[in-house]
This record gives sequence, structure tokens and C-alpha cells, in this order.
Amino acid sequence: MAETNRCGEYNEILSAYLDGELTPAERVVLLQHLASCPACRAALDEYRAIGSRIRALPPVQAPESLTASVYMHTVDAPPRRLQVLTNRMAYPAAAIAAVLMVFIVAVFLLVDGYQRRIDPTIVGSSPSYDVTAWRVNEPIRVTFNKEMDRESVEAALGIQPTSESRLLERTWEGNTLIIGANRLLKPGTSYRITITTEARDKWGNRLTEPFQLGFETSSNVALDSEPTAEPSPTSTAEAAVVASDPTAADPQPSPTAGTRQPAPTSQATVREGTVETPVASEQNQSNGNSQQPSQQSDPPPPPPPADDPVVPTATPVPPAPTVVPTEVPTEIPPTSVPEPTATPEPEPEPEPTLPPVPPTSTPEPTATPATIAVTGSFGNVFWRNESVRAGLGEPVYAAESVEVQELDFQHGKMLQNYSTGEIIIMHTSGFWEFVPDTSSGVLPEFVEVDGAGIWEPGGVFGYIWHADKYVSETLGLAVSGSSFAYESLSQQFEYGRMFYSDDGFIYVLYDNGIWELYPDAGPLSDDSSG
Repeated sequence: MAETNRCGEYNEILSAYLDGELTPAERVVLLQHLASCPACRAALDEYRAIGSRIRALPPVQAPESLTASVYMHTVDAPPRRLQVLTNRMAYPAAAIAAVLMVFIVAVFLLVDGYQRRIDPTIVGSSPSYDVTAWRVNEPIRVTFNKEMDRESVEAALGIQPTSESRLLERTWEGNTLIIGANRLLKPGTSYRITITTEARDKWGNRLTEPFQLGFETSSNVALDSEPTAEPSPTSTAEAAVVASDPTAADPQPSPTAGTRQPAPTSQATVREGTVETPVASEQNQSNGNSQQPSQQSDPPPPPPPADDPVVPTATPVPPAPTVVPTEVPTEIPPTSVPEPTATPEPEPEPEPTLPPVPPTSTPEPTATPATIAVTGSFGNVFWRNESVRAGLGEPVYAAESVEVQELDFQHGKMLQNYSTGEIIIMHTSGFWEFVPDTSSGVLPEFVEVDGAGIWEPGGVFGYIWHADKYVSETLGLAVSGSSFAYESLSQQFEYGRMFYSDDGFIYVLYDNGIWELYPDAGPLSDDSSG
């Protein structure tokens, strides 16, 4: 029975053997079986005889009607679909297209899944960090490693001078953001480009770390010339160092005695690391403190702990002298024998004076002051950035409306707070300070220099600029033909303050003399303030 089943298996491949379709190994096994199996040899001979008889049959002529019908549906038929023929079967073009589509979709899903998993980063910029002078006709380019949500990138973008952010157009080429392709940059000007981690890719993943780029444009308006003017005190190299490492810059600008008031010197942890930088001398601090009484006053000493009460020291009272009463006889005794003298009683010891026992009742707790909220645009920056919260500390007052004016310069900006009369200089290199308002009399006018889009400043800022050589040398010329006044918001914190710019930026000024620029990225996307 087992032999019969085995022969049945070989009978199934006899036809393939005759057609030459067996592999060499299958052919060897079959021939070994045929050598010992007469039944399978007889079956093989019968298959060969059937094939010989079929080949010996005379050819049959097909009817003309059948031939015409075949030609009509094959050779003479109009082409309806393309067929790819192989040695065994034909595949229609629709099936091939479907297979290609499945392949393309699979590749897309693989690539899309890979792109979704990798973190978005910035892989290059133009200019790069080692550029000493950037040509004014070259736009700024920032390239990402993947496709980004362009709206979130532009919302997280900060440009200094901030007045340039209104004028420089943003365009895209693939994954590259182009800034300023529509106009020339200002000559001899320090630019600072920042992109916060609010920038996201198209899948919602945030930028892994904030981006900062500092550079200076050529001081010559001619596009093909190198800068020949003496570099300003705030050089491009310094700006680039500050952009990459805020602790590497010298935090003390060269002082000009009696011309400006520096920022207060209280220490705070700011930016991405810890920056502890005294900014001014004690003499200048006394001038600056008059403008910030809330930031300079020392806190009152803490009260003594409730569980260690102060015990008053009692003064010991000396014991009263003991008086021994003397008996006065009322009558003379009949005999001359005197009565015995009474034995004096022992002097009582004074009772010790005990200190007063503190009351056992728990004193009533002091009422906790109401929490001051940080909301709106200030809250967007405060709650999203741990370094800002650490650097500013707790809010002291709620945000209030203030009238300010500001003017951008080649290497910084001047801001005046009408409410307090303060005038603040914010250098592009990342440091800020107070200057006194010495303006009086007739104020100068704005004067454009060589038609290059830069001006000698006018107004109150221009008066200080012309009177104080330190201000004019460190800030350079104005990049706008007029100052800009607007209603702003300001909020005071333990170690600094915030100002809201009309351009949609938030200025964060720390008491240690460092300032940062943050774009208003819009409402919080999660409960970050919890």
C-alpha cells in the first residue's frame, strides 16, 4: 500500500519530466525510482505513446468563420488595454498600476513615519556664525532638517532691530526660511535672529533647542566692497559669541563718568544657564536706584520662629529682712529669776522666681497675600520658559498700561517710559542700562546719512545721542527716520520687568543687566501655568 502511494506521487511528475520542467535534483530522484519500478516505467511509456499519436494526427484546417472571428477580436480589434506577456500569464496594465501604487504608498508611509519620529532641528544658516560682515543685498536663510509648520516658525521668529521685523518679508524654499528677500538690510548694523522652541514641524513636534544667530552687515552701502570703517565697540564677533554663549561676553560696558545710570546689580539666574554679572559701580547704583525703589530696597528681617519664644529675664528680688519680735513684759515677776530668752524661729527661705510660661494658645496665622497673576502675552512667555521664571522670580505688581516710545539703532535700541521718565538702552549684544534724561531746550531733527536708510537721531533720543559720546559710539546711527510712540504693558517682578512692544515682541529685562527678546507665540497650547 505504501509502495502504491509512492508510485502515485511519481506519476504526477511524469508529465513534467517529459516537458523538461523538473529540476536536476527532481530528475535524479525520478530516474532512480523508474529503475526499480516497472509500473512507473510502463506509465511513462504510455505517456510517450500518447504524445506520439497526437503528433501523428493530420492538421485540421479551421473554418473560415472561426478564423475571421478570432482575427476580429484579436489582431483587428482596436487597442483597449496593454498587456505584458510572460512565458505563462499576462498582467493587465491596471493590475501593474495598482501594484506600483501600493509600492509608492508603502514607501511614503515608511518615509513619513521616519520623518515623524525625528526631532526638528536647524541644520544650517546663511550667514553662518563665522561671518564677519554680511552683504546688505543678501537675505537671511535658515534651513531645517524636515518640513515645518511655517506659521508656527514665523510666530516663534524674533528679529533685531525689531523695526526691521515689520519690513523684512518671510518666504520659503522647501525647508528653508528666507528673511528679507524683498529689500536691502541696513548697512553697518548688528542683526540678531532668534527662533524659540515654539516652532514646530508639521506633525506638531517642537524645535529641540532655541536658535540664535548674530551678525553685522557691511558698513559700506556698495554691494561688492568690504567694510572700511572702524568697527563699532559692539563687534560682530562679540555679538556672535553672545548669541551662542551668553556667559562669554564682558557684562561691563566701558563707563563714561556722569553720563549714564547702569542697571541695578541684583543677581538672577537667566537664559539657558546661570548668569551672575554685576553691571555697575556703587556710585552709579545710587543714581539708578532712585528710579527703581521697589527693586533696591532690602527686605525686612524675618520675625523670630514661633516655636522658640523669647523668654524675658526676671530680676531677682532680695528677701525682706527678718524681724524678731521682742516681748515687752506687762508686769514684774515676783522672783528675780529672769525668764529664758525665746529661741528665734529659723528664717524662711525665699521662693524661687519662675519665668513666665508662654501662652499655650497658637497665634493666629498671618493672612497670605493674594497671588499676582501673569497672564496674556506676558504669561505666554513666563509660563513657557523656565529660565524666564527663574530669572524674574515672582511678580510684584500686576501688568499695567504705560506710554512708551522707542527707536532702533544699528547696535541696539532706546526706550523711554513716559510714566516714570526712565530712558533705557538695550544693546543688541544682550545688555541693558539706564541713561539720564538730560534733554532741554530745542530738540534736534532726524538727518539721513548719505541716503543709506540710516539717520542721526532727533527728538529726546537724539539730544542724548548728541550729548553723550558713549551713547553715540555704542548704539551707532538710527535705522528709522522717527521714533515710535505707543501704549504698552509693563509688569514688575522680583528680579526684573517685562515690556510689551507694539511689534508683537516681549522685552524681558533682568536686574543683572541682561535682556532678552521673545516673540508673542500666541495662547498657551496646554496648561503650562498649572
